[in-house]
Amino acid sequence: MRAFIALLIFYFSVNIVKGQDKHLRRRNALILPIKQCKLFWRYEDTAEGDGRMLEGEVKIDGRLRRYPIIGLSEQWLDKNILYIISGETILVSSKFEAVDNTILVQDSWGPNLQTTTYLSNNHAAEEQEEHQTNLFQRVSSGTNRRGPTTRSMGQRETVVLHIRTADSQTPFSLQKLSDVVFGTHGDVETVKSRMDACSYGQLNIVPSSKAGIQDGVFPVDLTSMVAEGTDRDVIRDAALDKLRDEYGEDLGAEFDHVMVCIPNGVKNPFIAYAWGSDFLSVYHGEWCGSLSAQVHEIGHNIGLTHSGKGTCKYCSYADQSGMMGFTYNEDNGPKMCFNAAKSWQLGWYSDRSTEVYPLKYQWDGQLVGIADYGELDDTKYRVLLKLEAPNEDIAYYVSFNRKLGVNQETKDGADQVLVISQTSKDNVPQTSYLEASLESGKRFRIYNFDKSGVTVTIKVNFIWKAGSPWYADVTVTSPNAIVDPQPTGSPSMQPTGIPSLSPSISPSLTASLSPTKLASFNPTDYPTTLKSSQPSLSNSPTNSMHPSSNPTWTMEPSASPAPVAPASMAPSTLTQTGSKGLSDNSPPPNAFNSSTGKMVLASCLSVFAAAMIVTAFYLARDKGVLNQKSRGVRSRH
Repeated sequence: MRAFIALLIFYFSVNIVKGQDKHLRRRNALILPIKQCKLFWRYEDTAEGDGRMLEGEVKIDGRLRRYPIIGLSEQWLDKNILYIISGETILVSSKFEAVDNTILVQDSWGPNLQTTTYLSNNHAAEEQEEHQTNLFQRVSSGTNRRGPTTRSMGQRETVVLHIRTADSQTPFSLQKLSDVVFGTHGDVETVKSRMDACSYGQLNIVPSSKAGIQDGVFPVDLTSMVAEGTDRDVIRDAALDKLRDEYGEDLGAEFDHVMVCIPNGVKNPFIAYAWGSDFLSVYHGEWCGSLSAQVHEIGHNIGLTHSGKGTCKYCSYADQSGMMGFTYNEDNGPKMCFNAAKSWQLGWYSDRSTEVYPLKYQWDGQLVGIADYGELDDTKYRVLLKLEAPNEDIAYYVSFNRKLGVNQETKDGADQVLVISQTSKDNVPQTSYLEASLESGKRFRIYNFDKSGVTVTIKVNFIWKAGSPWYADVTVTSPNAIVDPQPTGSPSMQPTGIPSLSPSISPSLTASLSPTKLASFNPTDYPTTLKSSQPSLSNSPTNSMHPSSNPTWTMEPSASPAPVAPASMAPSTLTQTGSKGLSDNSPPPNAFNSSTGKMVLASCLSVFAAAMIVTAFYLARDKGVLNQKSRGVRSRH
């Protein structure tokens, strides 16, 4: 008995020690003497896909640090995620802890939590009341020298950190690094030149000339550390501390952009990442010299989110019409700008931009590409068109993606009309999505636009290519829309010969043999129920239940470094990448109009009813047999 009691005491003692040790390891830091911290969205671009992480900025041992926020429930994030503005939202809690390079919020649903939310004036009173229990409050942009509305304009003082450790260094000399970022020694394609070209001189990335900085590059000596096996964020923080030693703790007050070039060999390798609406971006090894990586991350700094397409693993990057999609390990390319949603947000072409509410007004006009913006004299031309859907917190943006000049290497929807959707809550934009790429004669339908039950149609009447500038003649309308009594420009004059460019009622042989090169990343939401006027020309069997007016073709291999899309994403001549809209030739949801289809449906229902009667008969018979067997078994016992 004594031995048994001793064994029990030993067992519980060991488990108590283990529990205390586990508790101590989990709390391997300190309780922070703060009640709030500023939030930032960190966008990390890796070969495995994108990641957006919520981080908080706190001061530990006199140094500013940014760590991932943990402890927030999925329910809280789902409710509040659209309201978090990077660099402008404060998380308020009664208790914060720094735990293993993270910030733990202990009482995200606790009774001691006191929060207030300041919303913009366009929110209804009931919406304000609904969000009174949010954890955060919105504040000004802090000490950053430029507010969120001016980050995309004016002169932006920039410094690049060249790091040397005991065993590695940034894989560029100081002179070369200055050249690939600022073009100080002859490099013609840099983040400086690209932003200048796309903005038509409205955004100027300039190298800092502060003391100790050489042509915009600040040399960081970390020879007391080794890069091999050291966490990348440890190297980053050590380099930033060196910069703070020289210019003060608040780097956002001194610089508009700080670009950190991490040496090769660090733990947790990556491509690049940046914080939204902030000054800081970080690059790994050779990616510090990538033009698209530089533009993409600085894009995050000035408030841009990712540009997506479809619903695949990599789809939040998949819009390759602009720089907020995939990044490319190229020094001088690709030469392109931003999609319509991003361009509208940046405000660079505001004098050639039009907003319309298509449930009320029809819009007829001519869209030109970004490359022709600086050459326009005729006021009838537009660069951007926005369709506002305020009841859905979503907007649609329409542009003509001209492959020319500053946009000569666009990789998606070249010389086509692009339709982009983007959700936004309280003026906080989310990832945009490429919904459709439309050629001449094609259209895109948005069903139940703005929760109205009404379909809005975007139609490309024709694309004029016989002179300069090329333009797309576009109509946006709905059943009850009236022609705007004050059109943006002069009525369009349809050139001669255009009718030959419009598709006939029956698909032509040429159109059937020439599929679009744009991969459709989403299948349609429902099958096509209308039979085509002629059989498919494809010799290969398809999965379609009905013959298609256009054959399905296999995807062509892409020359870009983008991840290969799954085989199920084969493109078709019908473009449909969004959940709300469908391209030309697609029937509306639940459409079933042909008499043949109704006869087939009636036949199917008759066969189904007969099958159910036969099945019921056999089930009844089998049940009787089983009951007889059961009674027989019981009688034998």
